[in-house]
Amino acid sequence: MSTVGPTWTDKLRSLRLGMEWASGLCATWKFQNDAFQAPENNDPWLELRMLRVFELGPADVLQCDNIDPVTGLPDADNPRAELAVTTSEFICEGRFFGRDQEHDVVAWVVGDEARRRMRLPYFRQTFLDPPATVAAPSPNMALIELFDIVPMPRFENRSSNAHGQKVQQRWQSEAVLEMRLSTTFADDDAASVGTWIEQVEISSDLLQPGGGSSLDPSIQLNNELIDAT
Repeated sequence: MSTVGPTWTDKLRSLRLGMEWASGLCATWKFQNDAFQAPENNDPWLELRMLRVFELGPADVLQCDNIDPVTGLPDADNPRAELAVTTSEFICEGRFFGRDQEHDVVAWVVGDEARRRMRLPYFRQTFLDPPATVAAPSPNMALIELFDIVPMPRFENRSSNAHGQKVQQRWQSEAVLEMRLSTTFADDDAASVGTWIEQVEISSDLLQPGGGSSLDPSIQLNNELIDAT
């Protein structure tokens, strides 16, 4: 089965770019091989993590033209294709990290600012659901809900017998923002092709309300051919 239109790769890339715009930070998905570590300077950073993906109801199976990629016309042998369209919601989180020489609240402050910027129309219109083009189909996502900013608990610094975590002589802070989004997928398969039903033959034997005798023959259908199109 293949996905028609934007894939998860396309959607997650677009969401990452949107989070970079909203936060002003470099971001990466946690599962990517190029996930980076903390920077050497005082700049905060952002990691994205997928938490849950679930479908909303059964897939809608659509009947559409099976276009031949060579001719651009419906396939001569199998002009009909089935397309399974599903709607999914997913919950992911942005984990903001900060290291600062003076403050241990950098992470949640940056996360709160990013959350406010995500509510701007520019975020939705540019990264979640921009106008589709031939070269770049729309990721077709919608932002449902932004949850609380949760500052993560401080770690105990046993060496100094004080609360807080210091890394490379800097206070490290961490905060989490969970978000809920929805999106749609369309999938097809080479096995789900065929032909269109061009005509349907209908016959009837309508009876009186009490049963027994038939209604007038003028309202009966006797092997009538109806164009399905």
